[in-house]
Amino acid sequence: MFKTGVFSNHRAQKYQIFCLMLLSITFLFLISAKRASAISPDMNTQASYQSDLSEIGTQQHSDLLQLVNGLRAFSKEDYEQANQLLAPLANKGVSEAQFYMGMMSDAGLGTKQDIEQAYLWYQAAARGGHPNAQHNLAVAYAQGEGVAVDPDKAVFWWKKAADQGNADAQYNLGIVYAIGKLGVEKDLKTAVKWWRKAAQSGDGMAQYNLGILYANGRGAEKSYCEATRWWEKSVANGVAQAGVALEVLKQRQDYQRCW
Repeated sequence: MFKTGVFSNHRAQKYQIFCLMLLSITFLFLISAKRASAISPDMNTQASYQSDLSEIGTQQHSDLLQLVNGLRAFSKEDYEQANQLLAPLANKGVSEAQFYMGMMSDAGLGTKQDIEQAYLWYQAAARGGHPNAQHNLAVAYAQGEGVAVDPDKAVFWWKKAADQGNADAQYNLGIVYAIGKLGVEKDLKTAVKWWRKAAQSGDGMAQYNLGILYANGRGAEKSYCEATRWWEKSVANGVAQAGVALEVLKQRQDYQRCW
């Protein structure tokens, strides 16, 4: 059911599934299993590392500065330099470095593409508590990328990441429960729970899918008003099909009662 793809501009990757659901007319119900975002380190994160430099020992100071420089090289797309700086730290067990080494091995950035090595880096970082690595490790188990398919481990690691607030993992758990995949029994109420968490974090597709469940009264009490609110948020996040859904809904008298 999941479909693999390639990295697009080295940012969040989506694996797309299409299902049909009805709401007066048939809408395209797009659900996607995504890779971890957060693969472009922001300057606030780097600044927070630098703010700690005066409070640690000499070796730790050196390692933290090396991590900051490695993340800066990655953000500038100087992947060879990023590899040189992050690899020694990853081998020391620094989970942030392990995660980025996994991303670079996965996509062949500054190094030969090696999905088995990527899996090993994700696994190491995930065990160290890194939520984005936990998410990507789950994708690896779900897709069989660098490791044998293992549905139980995929769900296990998505839950780990989701509990730490990873919106992509929350979104994917919504997929798993909405359609009953990876050995999980279909449970739309649980799908609503996870999509709501992702939607509250600003995930446009989670907002769209949540609106569909409210509009159809599946997994949640039927409410066109609630569907409208989530679709409006989804439109603001660039999801075109949410705009189509809204236009149809505006023709209903139910919509007028929301205001």
